[in-house]
Amino acid sequence: MKPKNAVVAGVCALLLLANFDAAANKIDFTNNLKAAKERAALEGKLVVIDFVASWCMPCRWMDESTYSHPDVIEYMERNTVPVKIDIDDFDGYALKDQFNVKVLPTIVVLNSSGKIVEKTEAAMTVSEILNQLKSLNTSGNRRKTTSATATPSPTRPSPAADPEPKYQPKSNVSDEALYRFFVEKQDTKGYSIQTGVYEDYKSILVESAKMQDKFINKPILVYSAKLENRSVFKLMVGSFESQQAANNFLTTMKSKGVDGIVKNLSSL
Repeated sequence: MKPKNAVVAGVCALLLLANFDAAANKIDFTNNLKAAKERAALEGKLVVIDFVASWCMPCRWMDESTYSHPDVIEYMERNTVPVKIDIDDFDGYALKDQFNVKVLPTIVVLNSSGKIVEKTEAAMTVSEILNQLKSLNTSGNRRKTTSATATPSPTRPSPAADPEPKYQPKSNVSDEALYRFFVEKQDTKGYSIQTGVYEDYKSILVESAKMQDKFINKPILVYSAKLENRSVFKLMVGSFESQQAANNFLTTMKSKGVDGIVKNLSSL
């Protein structure tokens, strides 16, 4: 009979091996749709776009069950270019609108030319996603091209790698102006409403002034971030203790012609 500590050590070793295998058996999703379409065109593959969010439990279920299954991993790695888009990212927010994503998860399949051939608005089991992909993996949907260009969908525009959010004004500021502002550190807790993303300092000044004029009693927040080695500025309106309070004020903003997306400040 084995000593008790030897049995425990053996169980721990098996658990470590199991965790290692689970970590290794993952689909290599990219978040760069343009690059994925270019690769699919050159290699003659389908593009599978998985629209998700961190708070989406069915999305998490698909990651833990469907996308971790060896048969799904093997088939998708061999026949598709997998893309995962987080709709809470500002790039993902724009793509969500362009692909008319209303529920999560939504799985969109493009052929090698970039045309939408299937859209599923539900979580999918192993058999469901395999059956769907096998039915779509036809010679007509996986033609190789000599140039890495994708044909846009006839029903909606094809998104680029770094799309401008729908709600981002095209600020081409040339007028000189004097601004007065007071800078104060903002706690990263609570919620705010992101209304735009800008790459130049003049634009963020102009748009901040516009938001302050529209919403006098709400603080205007600016978050400096990095996007693929570029400095960008995210403009946000208000500071709210709850997501519901932010959603309620977003309704007021929309009535004044300003769109946005509620952001959890602790996730910035």
